[in-house]
Amino acid sequence: MSEYEKIHQWKSLKQSYYHAKKGKAGAAAVVKFGLALGANLVYLQKQLQNKTYKFGKYRQFWVSEPKKRLISAPPFRDRIVQHSLMREVIRPALENHFIEANPANRKNKGTSKAIKIFREHLSQASKSDWVLKADISGYFYNIDRESLKRKLWKKIKCPDCKWLIEQIIDSPEGSLGVPIGNLTSQYFAIYYLSEFDHFVKEKLKIKKYLRYMDDFTLIHHDKDYLRECLSEIKKWLEEREKLQLNPKTQIFSLANGVDFLGFHFYLTGNNKIMMKLRKLSKKNMRRKISQMNKASKKGEISQAVIKNKVAAWCGHAKQGDTYYLRKKILGELEF
Repeated sequence: MSEYEKIHQWKSLKQSYYHAKKGKAGAAAVVKFGLALGANLVYLQKQLQNKTYKFGKYRQFWVSEPKKRLISAPPFRDRIVQHSLMREVIRPALENHFIEANPANRKNKGTSKAIKIFREHLSQASKSDWVLKADISGYFYNIDRESLKRKLWKKIKCPDCKWLIEQIIDSPEGSLGVPIGNLTSQYFAIYYLSEFDHFVKEKLKIKKYLRYMDDFTLIHHDKDYLRECLSEIKKWLEEREKLQLNPKTQIFSLANGVDFLGFHFYLTGNNKIMMKLRKLSKKNMRRKISQMNKASKKGEISQAVIKNKVAAWCGHAKQGDTYYLRKKILGELEF
């Protein structure tokens, strides 16, 4: 069985349907697809087999957390295809190319793994060390699609798989950017700068380096060397990928602590690592609880949905020193 056949085999499409509907079971498009599940999957399978499949129209909307971003959500059927493509082709082809310091959106890694790595970096550092903290301006919107394809084709050789991947990459207008909202976009984004990861670790010789999507940190004892690194990083990103660093990029003392991964990390007097939830996260959760309280009174949201949302926030928050904070915020729930 070829790689492409694995994508459109019945077992994979059906499994992908159940993955795609997680957390969205009540959405109208999901319910509609599920009412004629067998027929819809057969039709999708034939379109993939005959290569008549075409990516649908995005539904676009803005979100403001953690920063203002335009989300382009694909039709449900296209989410199914992406789940199958990711599982059968993209992850197996790319996973071995990633370094440990690039854990975002990877199986059994993600934020928890990133926090663990960053804590390890801090445990090997001291307050006299320095931090280069940076992120890339409009990263998702400025990824060059032709450059992305060239990188992908180094690892993916199947012509039919390439055809399908191109259907997804070229689905928006223009030549730049991958939509925030596509499952594949998250993985493409961590892969796109994989060569950059190797550059920082192997060329610049930075041991304490961590990248989470387009945010990254370098920790070193020499501030002047980090200034040299910053210059080299800017040059590499601009010349190789035509990407710009956010103007907020800075080098500062580790004694000031670091805002990263939704927490404020800092070393105490005895070099113990403390993690406090960032003010914005606390503010946003309190606002959500207020909204859920009002919606619950009107019967517009179920307790099951509220519990899922609260559990997701707690799962993140409890990684830090937040026991009393969680207790206080959750006490604001009115049921």
